[in-house]
Amino acid sequence: MRSAALKKLLFLFLSLVLAFFLKESSFQKTIIDTGFNPDINGFRFSNSPAYTGWPFGVCLGMSYLALDYWHEGRPIENGYSIRIAGKQFTFNSLSIRILFKHITGLSPNVFKILSDQPSITNEERNFLEYNKLKNQMVATGDPAPLLLSSDKSGHVVVAYKLKDAANKHLVYVYDPNDEYGSRKERYIGLTPTGVGRLSLSFQSGKIRYERMAVLPYAAERFSEN
Repeated sequence: MRSAALKKLLFLFLSLVLAFFLKESSFQKTIIDTGFNPDINGFRFSNSPAYTGWPFGVCLGMSYLALDYWHEGRPIENGYSIRIAGKQFTFNSLSIRILFKHITGLSPNVFKILSDQPSITNEERNFLEYNKLKNQMVATGDPAPLLLSSDKSGHVVVAYKLKDAANKHLVYVYDPNDEYGSRKERYIGLTPTGVGRLSLSFQSGKIRYERMAVLPYAAERFSEN
């Protein structure tokens, strides 16, 4: 009898402990939500030559231009370029504007930004850049462009919301590579691995990224025609 009672008490104790940890793991606290919505403030097409009209990725141009529209409070244009005979493209004003933003955004700072502190690890860099991003977004209330990178590739997204989970920081992003109509809330997961260290986990397409950096951005007003 005593053994059965002890087993019941042990089972009850373990159940309470499990319930506590499940509750803690589902805890999320919003740090900042800028109101940017990828389905509304993002383009209604993905970063693909079939849509953008350019035979290469223009994620930086799409991210920066989406931010320009957001700052202007204007609805984003829905047009896109059309591929003809599998090779030729017709370029509308939107595709040209995206390319212009992409080229002008590719300043030397972008190429140097991930090599400014070669003596620190990816996880140390992620810690510094996350805190820079958090301070910037809380101070301004604005979304911000992020440069994600791996050893072989770089990619630009827009950070628009930050949350803290039980053991992870969540950076919600608009990814230009995502198809319109099938987008889900996507976030970069940043997990503490020690004092001043954050490991990063995010995949876009077939590429998994390991580090991040906040990009310089200044809203450009549209000229009135």
